[in-house]
Amino acid sequence: PGHKIGRLWKFQKEEIDEWVKSGGADDKKAGQ
Repeated sequence: PGHKIGRLWKFQKEEIDEWVKSGGADDKKAGQ
């Protein structure tokens, strides 16, 4: 889903959008 650069992942904005829409950015689900 992203390009690995060192220890970090660089994602395209569209991929981030899809991740957010699917609940990937939901802090409650992430437990943070």
